[in-house]
Amino acid sequence: MPKKGAANKPDTDPNLSSKSSPDSPSGENADANALGGEGHESKNASDKKKQEESLDRTTFSSFMGDSQTAPADNDRDGVIGKMLLGKYQVIELLGSGGMSRVYKAQQNFTKKTVALKLLHRHLSSNPVMMRRFQAEAQASHHLAHQHIITVYDFGSTEDNQPFIVMDYLEGRALSEIVRTWGQLSIERCLKITDQILDALEHAHESGVLHRDLKPSNIVLVPVGENTDYVKLVDFGIAKILPKAGLEAQELTQSGDVFGSPLYMSPEQCLGNMTDARSDIYSVGCLLYECLTGKPPLVGNNTLETMHKQVSEMPAGLSNVKADVRLVKQLEDIIFKAMAKAPEQRFQSALEMRKAIEQTQSEWKEGSAILAYMRRTGAKCERYLQNKIGKRWRSKVAIAVVMLAVAMHYTIMMSILYRPGSAPEISERTMPWSIVNQPLYKIVAAEKLRRLKPITDASDTEEMAQISANLAAVGQSQTGEFRSYLYHATDRLYTGDFDVAYAEFLQAITMAEAVNMSDSLDCAYLHLAAATCLFEMNELKNKKSPELLHQALRQIRDAVFVFMTASQQRPSTFAKCLEGNICARLGKQTEAIHAFKSVIMDDYHNINTKQEQQRTRDRLSEASPINFRWGGINQLPMGYQLASVGTFLLDNNDGINEFPWPLKEVQIPFEKSTIQGLPCRDKVHDLVFCRGQLTPRCTIANGVVMTYIVEAEDIFELLVGMCEQRGEGRGSLTTAVARANLGLASLKKGLALRDLAVDKVRNRQFDQAGPLFEQSKTRFERAARELHLGRQALELHLGSNHKYVAYALLNLSDAEMNMGNVNEALEARAEAQKILGARD
Repeated sequence: MPKKGAANKPDTDPNLSSKSSPDSPSGENADANALGGEGHESKNASDKKKQEESLDRTTFSSFMGDSQTAPADNDRDGVIGKMLLGKYQVIELLGSGGMSRVYKAQQNFTKKTVALKLLHRHLSSNPVMMRRFQAEAQASHHLAHQHIITVYDFGSTEDNQPFIVMDYLEGRALSEIVRTWGQLSIERCLKITDQILDALEHAHESGVLHRDLKPSNIVLVPVGENTDYVKLVDFGIAKILPKAGLEAQELTQSGDVFGSPLYMSPEQCLGNMTDARSDIYSVGCLLYECLTGKPPLVGNNTLETMHKQVSEMPAGLSNVKADVRLVKQLEDIIFKAMAKAPEQRFQSALEMRKAIEQTQSEWKEGSAILAYMRRTGAKCERYLQNKIGKRWRSKVAIAVVMLAVAMHYTIMMSILYRPGSAPEISERTMPWSIVNQPLYKIVAAEKLRRLKPITDASDTEEMAQISANLAAVGQSQTGEFRSYLYHATDRLYTGDFDVAYAEFLQAITMAEAVNMSDSLDCAYLHLAAATCLFEMNELKNKKSPELLHQALRQIRDAVFVFMTASQQRPSTFAKCLEGNICARLGKQTEAIHAFKSVIMDDYHNINTKQEQQRTRDRLSEASPINFRWGGINQLPMGYQLASVGTFLLDNNDGINEFPWPLKEVQIPFEKSTIQGLPCRDKVHDLVFCRGQLTPRCTIANGVVMTYIVEAEDIFELLVGMCEQRGEGRGSLTTAVARANLGLASLKKGLALRDLAVDKVRNRQFDQAGPLFEQSKTRFERAARELHLGRQALELHLGSNHKYVAYALLNLSDAEMNMGNVNEALEARAEAQKILGARD
């Protein structure tokens, strides 16, 4: 083999090579700054040709990381031909790099040819470069191994120029061999790798890390019949492990990046602390390149390559032509050596050597099919790591858990929220009759209340005279009329509607004969007859339109008589029954007109009582009032409010409460009045009207032309009355009012949310935001009211009642729309359990 060569070609893609000048003042060696290449690119074709011609006779002088180029200039140091320190005769310049120059020299006494490395003069005054040069000499001097280049001497010349004297090697770099041959045979690769690991084992035991392992730093020299005898060179950025303290930190401080990025471990790329496992990573890269003919991870530039080293795994050994079992075992070894986390790699060079030896001895005993399956699995694993990241297992585990949670909720909702699994939201209104205040009892109670003075006088001395008078009256038509009236009222109160209706008709027939056709008693007879017909239709489930039409005729006669006699309150109650009958007959417009009269009278009654209380308590109109419901008759008022609220709730409608325009400033604030009454705080709200949301008020020049009242307002007012006039917050009347208030708020929230979504679709984001906030407020209110109502309903009706299930269904919808999925599913499951048990 020729004895010297002047150049080393770059062993990687030229686009990835650093082209720094030999006189670069950085002081870093070219290998530390170049991506996979220790040589500089030739600047002209003649230089490139000379380099290519000298590939087969390259001389390696173990300069640590200095880029070797053919000496194109004269001897700058002027040392060629000189005797340094009286013992080293400098013969010729072999090459130079950014940190030093390497000369061929001869030891004066032994006549041994050596390589002499001189630090550039302009770097001799740089203390950091001086210490790194000394660290190189110390690292190599620590080592004495047949596969590691030997350092004989180091010191300074007469001109205080640091030098290192080492073996003069004649051989070829592994990079040149790979470039020449491409893929090497598996046997040759493993033989070279075994020697490299043997050298690293000695170095690591001696406390030295190489930190720049790459093909160009592996020299293969012929020794006897062994043409692939490994010499490990270039400890230019080696690290001596026992050294510590400030000086060591200055030489290898965290954040500095040393090495060649094509073969650097992830911790080196990140500038973190390194140990022996970083060299193991580089050996994995070397073995991969020897087997495939190309580096494992190559980017378009230095930073991209370093990023790949940190986050990606290379492709498999699919192009290696060998037994699939052996290839799979080698893949396992390489990818374990190249694991991103140091703790997942081989922990020492000896461990990796043993793994290779075991592979060589056992690969023939494996199954080709099993090896192929393992290889495919490893390929998938690398693909996932490259696509997801080096912590792909954790990310996949998290994704699986999230997918399982999503599937759990999806399955639960598909079961619990499937169509037909529960009554529609429009069917979940709770009737006022469940509080034992049905219409017929209220009508009869009002009449019986007027008989109370007679019964109270039964223990007095006047009872005899009263009895005589009654006996005389009983023999006349008037007495007979009274008998039918009182007897039928008693039957009505006990719920015997057929008998009561017949006797009411007889009394109505006799009314004209006794001159009572225009009396309040006759008006009551018409009201009671209509009540019987309505209850027969509703409670006895006859659902006959004919009964309802008869009831409508009777109730209109009652209204006419009450209005003629200027009896507003009984007329209001009759109008409430008229509204209910019209709603059952589908006469929505007539029902709205009837209920409008009811709500106007109820609001007028409440406002009158409120003003009287303000006068008694000497409160101003702007002062808050704690309204006392003592002067309000709960039975008719509660039924009227519940009837109007139920109609508006079921039909998504509202009614205009103001009969004439009113200045906005004349409307009180909500904080100073009773909740549920018209107030200035709500004039700009959106409310239901004719099945859709509409502005509550029409305002012109500060005058409120309309004020629409909806179910939410009515039930809010009803809850306030029931809490005081009923048995308190936990009473059944309050529970039903709260449940319906929660349902009204839920439906209002859903409508507001849908409207907000439409605004988003139309890109009207400024309007959508407030609507979403209003819907959220309604859902929160619905959940609060339904939770309280559900507790009271369970107390009075039991936990398995269908109305408890309705409250739970509504609560589930409110919680779901607030994002409380677990609470929503729990309430829904409990409701379906109740409904399922009832079925």
